Order: sequence, then structure tokens, then C-alpha cells
Amino acid sequence: MTLSYVETCYLHLGMRRAMSIYSTLLAACSIHAKPSCQSKLVTQLLFGERVKVIRRDKGSWALIQCLNDGSEGWINWHQLILIKQEHQSVSICLDLIGTVFSDHRTTLLTMGAELYDFDGMTGKINQEKFRFSGQAIDRDMASPQSDFIARIGRKLLNVPYMYGGRTPLGIDASGFTQLVFKCCGINLSRTSKQQSEEGQVVDFISTAQPGDLAFFNTHTEDIDHVGILIGEGKIIHAFGQVRIDKVDHYGIFNALSEQYSHRLKIIKRMTKSIKLAIP
Repeated sequence: MTLSYVETCYLHLGMRRAMSIYSTLLAACSIHAKPSCQSKLVTQLLFGERVKVIRRDKGSWALIQCLNDGSEGWINWHQLILIKQEHQSVSICLDLIGTVFSDHRTTLLTMGAELYDFDGMTGKINQEKFRFSGQAIDRDMASPQSDFIARIGRKLLNVPYMYGGRTPLGIDASGFTQLVFKCCGINLSRTSKQQSEEGQVVDFISTAQPGDLAFFNTHTEDIDHVGILIGEGKIIHAFGQVRIDKVDHYGIFNALSEQYSHRLKIIKRMTKSIKLAIP
């Protein structure tokens, strides 16, 4: 029996269906390391993505865990809505930036946003129906083929680097790979180190295929960077901005600085059968 994306999320996190699940109707909400707007940005919650609430503080903050990757952090409680009913399917927005309309609101959404029970024109969250005229793909029908991975990645070229970001307005290295693979039907963990623990090892860069993930380090031995191999000795990754650079067995060669910026540590091939490295 093939499980849907929603069912898989519950199984990955060991949850019961009866547990209260929340989402957001905003384009992108900041998730912080501490209950403060001045705290480090951990990641972002996109329109329609699901979370569970671990606890609330006495103010307007809630500690949450994201169902898609297990990451935890603090979010403004007022940015969440309770998911009151179960939905049959989830579609992923492929447009860089789009707009959804309902009788109650007009909301921006970005690539990777989730639309429930979307039929190509309308979807809904709880009983609120949304109209969307952009491009979206059913999460369970998305293809992890190498040409599609590269095409989605190239749509994000020149997006500025932003630590903790997951949108076309700002994105970090692991947020970039996570977002691209989400659009291709594969859920990855949030950090480059966690992502490096998933998938199948590719022994040599000479045997790597377009769509494989390459992991790197900079000043320490720990993995702290990731990018997508796109063939012909090139890699697309977020470093200053989403860009394409040359890559070889040593690492990423930056043509502007005329030196290697990252040292290659390992190459992994991701498939739909991977298990998330959720703590």
C-alpha cells in the first residue's frame, strides 16, 4: 500500500492522527531559536505546511515542530491556525511567487507552499476554499528525475542568501536543496549535516549523476554546505546567492575569486524511499 504525503508525515514523526495539527495562511513565517524576534532564524514555515505545538509560553510565542522535517523552533502563536479536518491530498506550489484568493482573504504564497485537495483551480484549508491559477503539482505525483530537479533549481538562480531562509526572497544552502527536492516529491531534513545522513552514497564524483547532492565543509571537518550537481562538472548552490559554479573531486571552484570555496566531503543520491534524519 502506498502512503500519501500527509500519512507519511505522521509516520515519520510517530504521531497519532488525533494529535492537534496547525498550519499558517501566511506566505512565510519566521521560526526562531528562542521566543524573540531578535533570536536567530532557524527556518521558515510556508503557507499550508503543518506543525505540531509542543508548548506555549505566557506571551504570544509557541514552540513547534515541523511535520515535514522535524525541525523545532519558536513562532508567533497568532500566525497559526488549527487544522480542523483531514485533507485527502497535498499539492506543492511551483511558482516562485503567487497569490491565492478566498472569500475572506488574499494571500501571497511562494514556491513550496502546500495546497490541500487542489483540483487545478481550487483547494481548501478546513472549510475555507482558495482559488489559485498558478502551477502546482500533487506531492505524491512529483518526479525526482534529474532534469526536473535541475529545472526547479534554476528557477531560483540569483535568489539572495539568507540564513534560515526557504523562499525566493532569501534562502540558505540546505533550505535551497530542501525546497527543490520538496517540489520533486522528496522530503529532506533541514540542515546540510542532517541531509548528508540521508540517501545513498555515491563513491566518486565521476560516477555522480545530475540531481545528486554534494556536501562540503569550509573551515572545519563538519559538513556545513550542500549543493545540487547538474552535470558537466557544475553545481547549483546558495552561496551569497543561488549560483552555478564548477565542481570537481576537491570541491567547488569559484571563478570570481579564482579559488576553491568549499571542500568536497561526500555525495549522496536521494530517492523517495529515504528516511528523514529526524532526532
